[in-house]
Amino acid sequence: MKNIIFILLLAFTAAAVQAQDQAPKERIEALKISYITRALHLTPKEAQNFWPLYNEYQDKLEVLKKERRAATFEKWRKDRDLSDREVEEALDQYLAYNRKELELQEEYIEKFKTVLPVKKVAQLIVAEERFKLVLLRELKKRRQMDRRPGR
Repeated sequence: MKNIIFILLLAFTAAAVQAQDQAPKERIEALKISYITRALHLTPKEAQNFWPLYNEYQDKLEVLKKERRAATFEKWRKDRDLSDREVEEALDQYLAYNRKELELQEEYIEKFKTVLPVKKVAQLIVAEERFKLVLLRELKKRRQMDRRPGR
């Protein structure tokens, strides 16, 4: 397990160095693509069919997340004197966006199963979660290094 983590961190670091001139969001996306491709062991044909579909899914997911932030979190942050009714409406909107996100996941899981074996679709979900954890650990490590005396 330690070897796998070490190899992943090495690959993560190498990919980060390669992507230095890209914007941070683009670098993260490049690392995510690399991570998922390796985790799923995609064949060239699978990759060709999978990535356009995955990118479409990610674009739709991003739109939903932006809408949810605008409808709920931004409202809460800007106006802390909301009435109970307004807070209730915002909570309802939040839950509605979560349902929409779940429906989108269900739709795309079915679509992914048309271009990948079902086991790789399940591995995709695991890989996405693991990538988030690796990314969070890396960010935490960098923050700790930035806080060290003499920096």
